[in-house]
Amino acid sequence: MTRSKIYYFLFLIAIFIFTSFYIFFAQAQSQIIVFCNVGQGDGILIKDGLEEIVIDSGPKNSRMLQCLQKYLPFFDRKIEKIIASHYDADHLAGFLEIIDYYEVGEIYGLGGKMRETEIALEWRDKIQKLGKTEQTLVYGMRLGTDNSELEVIYPFLNSNYAEKNTSLVSLVQFLDKRFLLTGDLEIMSWQEVFSKYLNIEADILKISHHGSKNGTSSKLLEKVRPNEAVISVGKNSYGHPHKEVLDLLNDKNIKIRRTDIENDIIYR
Repeated sequence: MTRSKIYYFLFLIAIFIFTSFYIFFAQAQSQIIVFCNVGQGDGILIKDGLEEIVIDSGPKNSRMLQCLQKYLPFFDRKIEKIIASHYDADHLAGFLEIIDYYEVGEIYGLGGKMRETEIALEWRDKIQKLGKTEQTLVYGMRLGTDNSELEVIYPFLNSNYAEKNTSLVSLVQFLDKRFLLTGDLEIMSWQEVFSKYLNIEADILKISHHGSKNGTSSKLLEKVRPNEAVISVGKNSYGHPHKEVLDLLNDKNIKIRRTDIENDIIYR
């Protein structure tokens, strides 16, 4: 090999090392919230440098796992906190794949008050085998990362956990924005939230129950006053998102963002 070829080879190695370190540094420092395109379901990643919170995980179709692999650096194999807003398969089942691939720290949800669906029982068995317990989140509790805070605003201690669409609802302060994350909470339960006279104004509203007409009302939009609404939705037979919800959002000049149209929706 000639000297010029050796220099060229060393130059390529140097470029590779520099690029690798740049990618490593950029991924390690990035702060984003991603509403992952998991199809018909919910899956949200809050990434604060090398700390992560994952809220819901979509159905068991590997799409949430793929989303995490896309936005987390390859060397980061631990998720600090995972949260199940409730126990429907389109929010919970993806966690069964995620915890086989990633080490998980703390696990949160509705705790012992879960409805005993097939997927919920499988979930409970899975985390017990990990030697973990699911910590119960209720109104007023806070958790987060170095630069983010998640405040639970529903359910309350005396809420009806037997309701089919009881869900955790949280306000997340991050990236100089407020995000209201709603799970599948329905209008009847929103009345409980309003009764607390909470300040639930937010810049971005995650539309409840994939745009079901039972999850969003004009009163909710007046309370939240969002600039943007994210609808996490995929191909479905339920008619989500319903025209009534889209019309409400358009009437109030709220920008609509949909995972089935945009793919992953990212805030930086």
